[in-house]
Amino acid sequence: MKRLAVIVSLIILILVNHSCAEYVDNTVNNIDPILIADSLVTPSSSPEKGEFSGVRKYIYLTIDDAPLNGSEYIDSVIAAAKIKTSLFVVGNGINGSKRFRQYYKRLCENPYVEICNHSYSHANNRYIAFYKNPELVLNDFEKNQADLNISCKIARLPGRNLWLLGERKKNYKQTGGSSAELLAEK
Repeated sequence: MKRLAVIVSLIILILVNHSCAEYVDNTVNNIDPILIADSLVTPSSSPEKGEFSGVRKYIYLTIDDAPLNGSEYIDSVIAAAKIKTSLFVVGNGINGSKRFRQYYKRLCENPYVEICNHSYSHANNRYIAFYKNPELVLNDFEKNQADLNISCKIARLPGRNLWLLGERKKNYKQTGGSSAELLAEK
């Protein structure tokens, strides 16, 4: 039943993705994704039927806490549909399971997957204590980066919906703000 739910979810994502005007390279190359989402397309002087003009919409597919059960299905769908995906990985899950290490290796080989940092420990699911010590958070992310050889500089804090991009901040009042600042600094 879980396998069917994963497959159905991925099919829906593929259909939505194919309805977009074009794929977007979701790597960070001095591009502000907040601005990308609002970028304008030059309207055609005489649009053909089905041709897109106006404000372009993008979908950013991200998967947290990876790899997980079902990762082999995610990988094959991403590769078959050529969906650019950011995968936020947790090191202790990968290092603690032979099967997850195999999934991780396979995902690293997928040219449509960008591996990003989601911490080594995922705060051991004790978020309040974890975020009380920003140095601990930094060390946890650095361990994950070194152990898994993560080159991407995008990080996602576990258990938080907090965004820091340059001077832009969102939901910054929750615990973890100091940790986000320290990670951004490093």
